[in-house]
Amino acid sequence: MKNVKKNKTDVDSIQSSKYTTLLWLIFPIIITIAVLICYHGTYGYPFQFDDYVTFVNPNSYMDLHFYEDPGHWLNIINRPLSKFSLALNRQMNGLDPSYYHVFNITIHILNSLLAFFLTIQITRFFMRKDDIETRYWLSFFTAVLFAAHPIQIQAITYIVQRMTSLAAFFYMLSVYFYGQARILHTEKDTFKPAIIFYGLAFLAMILSFMSKPNAISLPLMFLLYEICFIRNRKNEPNWKFIISCSCIFFIGFIIILFAGKLSKETDNITRNDYFLTQFKVIIQYFRLLIIPVGLNIDHDIPVAHKLTLFIGSCMALISAMFLAAVVAFKKNPILTFAIGWFFIALSAQSSIIPIRDVIFEHRLYSSIFGFTLIIVFLVWQHTYVKYPQLFKVILILITIIWGGLTIQRNKVWQTEESLWLDASAKSPAKSRPYRMLGDIYLKQDRLEEAYSEYQKGMQADPLNFESYVNRGAVLEKMQRFAEAQQSYLKAHQLAPKNTIVLYDLGHTAFKMNNYPLALSYFNKVIALQNDDSQAYLAMASVYEAMGDITRARIIYQRLVNDPAVSGKANLNLGISYLLQEDGQSALPYLNKVIRLDQANPSAYYHVGSAYMMIGNMNLARQN
Repeated sequence: MKNVKKNKTDVDSIQSSKYTTLLWLIFPIIITIAVLICYHGTYGYPFQFDDYVTFVNPNSYMDLHFYEDPGHWLNIINRPLSKFSLALNRQMNGLDPSYYHVFNITIHILNSLLAFFLTIQITRFFMRKDDIETRYWLSFFTAVLFAAHPIQIQAITYIVQRMTSLAAFFYMLSVYFYGQARILHTEKDTFKPAIIFYGLAFLAMILSFMSKPNAISLPLMFLLYEICFIRNRKNEPNWKFIISCSCIFFIGFIIILFAGKLSKETDNITRNDYFLTQFKVIIQYFRLLIIPVGLNIDHDIPVAHKLTLFIGSCMALISAMFLAAVVAFKKNPILTFAIGWFFIALSAQSSIIPIRDVIFEHRLYSSIFGFTLIIVFLVWQHTYVKYPQLFKVILILITIIWGGLTIQRNKVWQTEESLWLDASAKSPAKSRPYRMLGDIYLKQDRLEEAYSEYQKGMQADPLNFESYVNRGAVLEKMQRFAEAQQSYLKAHQLAPKNTIVLYDLGHTAFKMNNYPLALSYFNKVIALQNDDSQAYLAMASVYEAMGDITRARIIYQRLVNDPAVSGKANLNLGISYLLQEDGQSALPYLNKVIRLDQANPSAYYHVGSAYMMIGNMNLARQN
């Protein structure tokens, strides 16, 4: 009889082992499928917003030769790894957005799988090691909720925010490797078997920082891991190590702060004002995480300048979350870890480092791992023992709801116009959505609609010079140069040292044939920004229009090797010789344009003209 029971136990154990192995294989596949379903229709979606500034419009970062210089890789603040990935996309795929989307979605799949494996790792610290099935289910739901939450869209469908998701990949990988190192170190009671994982954790941390500087919070995350999970032989945290590290971090932060070395993106918002504003922002983040309705590319949260009752209430709520983390530490350190993860991952962008935009949804990307871990743990804690199936039903329903909202929200991103119409409806008092709509209509030659949107932008924020600049651009395109000039002059009053406004004023004066005035504006641009190639190029065009070909050529010669304008400078220089019927002198410059841009029809046409001038009719016909 004993042998029968033993055999039955062995069979049950084998079956259980097979079942958990099957879960280990199936869950990553389901997580991957969940991501593919949520983002299935987004591959053809266009570039949006900062995509154009960062990589669509050519700049040195998008040239792969730029990365041959090791110095550019060492400047890790400048995000070289994520920019290199965009440059690689551009080199291989041109401006076909589908390949960029494939890359971004692949990163999100990898991050969701990392959430799965990282949760498996940390559940070993508060659940029985032999309860593999429960650990897998808990890890699966944490990862699939991370994958399906609609607020993640801005870090995935918005292509340039690959910087955020790529940094998150190495961020989570670094924590995972650190955890593996600490497990080996404590279990083997020796440093040697863990050294590889310590090295991998450090490497992943550097790669995360090279993708986006918000990885600066990783040492705090290691410390949190240490506090919540790592125990000595007496089952106690290593308080000496923890307190020592905490003191080092704190003293280092104070030194950097008072030495004035703490970074800031803008001088228009003080540290105190940004800090106060972030209490409102964080509560808004939690609202969007819990009820993901009202997502917006451009939320309107005004900068706070003093402590108000509302901000005080936000402080109280956030303080309550910190208190919950402290209270939970003794019995549920996993909850302490999850709450700590959320705030530490967000800390670089929601603390005292002023950023021009006080709120953006993509900043939550890494933090959402902590949020989904809180939800899954609380549902598991209150249902699993008595109602194990209810645990699964609740979380499956949340996954389906979030996934459905993600699919719906993604549809808003399918055109530039639909995205900014959505933003203007949700942030009617903010000028940028109207400006963006105006830019979109301007590109499509829908001039009256563009003019109308810029007018709305000025009404929303009369002191924002950009709306006046944009309105001037529309009026210029309508050939209403005098009105355009007045609009630019208003922008100049609001931003007297803005070189773009001065350039536009010069350009308008040039079109009005007021060449001395145009030159005066371009000279002001150069006085403020001596290396402004566009201003020099425009100045050369003015001299050419005035008939001063010699001065124009001197400027063109200066610019022929400038990457920003070399194509245009060489073309203009070549044409200047053609106008004097000097085809021989024109050819070297025009051929250089073709080497720079083999799809430039104007260059081929003028090369053909040059060959015709020197009597080579065969090459003239070919070009």
